[in-house]
Amino acid sequence: MNELWNADHPSDEETAKERLDRNFAELLQEMRVAQTGVQILLGFLLTMVFATGFADVEGWELWLYASAVCLTTLAMGLLVAPVPIHRLLFRRGMKPHLVRLTHLLTAAGLFVLLLAVSSAVSLALVVALGAPAGLTAGGLLAMTLFCIWYVLPLVVRQRHHGENQD
Repeated sequence: MNELWNADHPSDEETAKERLDRNFAELLQEMRVAQTGVQILLGFLLTMVFATGFADVEGWELWLYASAVCLTTLAMGLLVAPVPIHRLLFRRGMKPHLVRLTHLLTAAGLFVLLLAVSSAVSLALVVALGAPAGLTAGGLLAMTLFCIWYVLPLVVRQRHHGENQD
């Protein structure tokens, strides 16, 4: 792994250190978008228990709510984790490890966020439209997000393999 991160960049324009710094900065920019969304979703889900009518939620719908809250909290934890990790590893000469770990945590956080959003939408639509429609819509949403967030980039990467890697 170190050979990969320490390798010279294919162009003469950027050193390995500059590449790591750029990759880390790009990851942080991407995470800012996801962090904001997951924090808003979590805040909304946590306030639901205080809404009138929430007492009527019971059985498997309550478990769906609990799942949405737990998945959203886990996604928030995964997407925020690079911040304290960076603080603890700051100026320790561990940038290659930090970039790789941040990449993995972000990827995991986005996948859990996909599940969290699908669960939250399923819950809202189960209450609004009934179980069959709500669960179907939530499942279709999960598949759609998976295709947009994961399948599409993999298809593009496969088609353009070897071009302009960074």
